[in-house]
Amino acid sequence: MPAKILFVDDDINILSGFQRNLRNRFAVSVADSGEKALKMLGEDSSFAVIVSDFRMPSMNGVEFLAKAAAEWPDCVRVLLTGEADTRAAGAAVNQGQIFRFLSKPCPVFTLEKTLNEAVKQHELITSERVLLESTLRGTMSVLTELMNVLHPAIFSRSDRIARIAKTILRNLKVSNKWEFEIAAMLSQIGCITIPSEIMAKVWKGHAMSEQELAVYLTHPVVGSKMLEKIPRLELVAQIVATQAQVTAPLPAWQDLEKVDRAALGSHLLKLAIDVEHCTSRELGKPAIFLELRAKNHHPELLKALEEALDEIGYGESIPADVPSTELQSGMILDADLVGENGLLLMAKGQFLSDTMVQYLQRRLQYSGNEEVIKVRRPAAHELLLSA
Repeated sequence: MPAKILFVDDDINILSGFQRNLRNRFAVSVADSGEKALKMLGEDSSFAVIVSDFRMPSMNGVEFLAKAAAEWPDCVRVLLTGEADTRAAGAAVNQGQIFRFLSKPCPVFTLEKTLNEAVKQHELITSERVLLESTLRGTMSVLTELMNVLHPAIFSRSDRIARIAKTILRNLKVSNKWEFEIAAMLSQIGCITIPSEIMAKVWKGHAMSEQELAVYLTHPVVGSKMLEKIPRLELVAQIVATQAQVTAPLPAWQDLEKVDRAALGSHLLKLAIDVEHCTSRELGKPAIFLELRAKNHHPELLKALEEALDEIGYGESIPADVPSTELQSGMILDADLVGENGLLLMAKGQFLSDTMVQYLQRRLQYSGNEEVIKVRRPAAHELLLSA
């Protein structure tokens, strides 16, 4: 599939020449102003390279490319300048984070060579980002599953919160969703420092003293300080730290991409936590939304939740008693699993991953206890299998 290139110039004849000369090599789109190009990028951000003329009315090329760099940093930017504009454009090169300058008129051979190099740069940027994101996400997933074995009551809740947040995110138009997903996955990590007797009261919904509640409410900050030590998780740490502080009504967002990402992440995480609390009490949809609307959650987030609630696994579900040998990824535990020593193996409400299924089967097989497990099969089981 040819790389997508966006050319921006106020001269229609020049744009027609780009389309004519490069149509067999690249997927060429054109815009006759910076404003129109920004609108096109907002509708389709998959362009590999943006090539802009410098001298344009209303918004010059450097100003346009600076806006493009801020909103769509993966797009590689090339600036076309006339000889008289080179000095002025060169002085502002850092503002637009420009990959290459080209002088006008530019021979087709030179332009094509530059575009090929820019496309390779785009592939390098995106492949490194995808590798980093998938590595971080995979590493955090392994960490949470290991912690689930060590602290099942705490991290089964983290798992449910993460799945709720991830499913809501499917219906939100925001970039770099992995940061929000990891924040939800690790939102309860600070709870491992809370005394077990306090966590037992939290898990069972028992009343706590003021002192116990104060200790419990330290977990977001404690978890945040743990995460601050991991490179590239600064935003994640900030979201985790503020998960319990979201109380004021949100502004009327016109575009989620323009909202402060830390604020958006905190509101999303708080919503996921509130949904988890509602569903743990087995409330129905009307009661869930009545409670959530009373907490000033933003309508856009609530809309995304409403579209996704059944996918989360708390809509239609089928209870079943399943032999441990027949457990499958995507099932939800419908009762606590307690070992022969009285210790909690896995908590009610836990979504079973492949790792969790293998752990339970080996643990029960080793103890010689091939028991029947109470589970629920969500109506959206296929979605959960791929989550």
